[in-house]
Amino acid sequence: MTVQDYFSKYKKHLSKIGKLSDDFEIDELALMKLSEWEKLYSDMRAKCEADGYTQFTQSGYSQIKAEYTIMTKAQDFILAHSQKFGLTPADRVKIFDKKGKPKKEKGGFNLGDVKMKVG
Repeated sequence: MTVQDYFSKYKKHLSKIGKLSDDFEIDELALMKLSEWEKLYSDMRAKCEADGYTQFTQSGYSQIKAEYTIMTKAQDFILAHSQKFGLTPADRVKIFDKKGKPKKEKGGFNLGDVKMKVG
């Protein structure tokens, strides 16, 4: 998949769940970055699965390949930023109520009939 494929997939999903702003340009940059990291993760994972996760130095020392380190960094980025868009089930629960409707934002303090004396 290309970065644009991931972007389109995310955009379709977010439109479906009503998570995109009316002015999509606000979300576009963050969503593009998420798509780029998803592509990077996918590429590095495929490379690690094909070539292995470790390498040996000239002295015989075994170490983790750079591709694996990049893959884990990409995974961390994806997990940290996907929640901003409600892309995981746990995050969707925080955003939507049980009927699938967006949760109402809580207002500020409600002091009711409390009157404050100033001065």
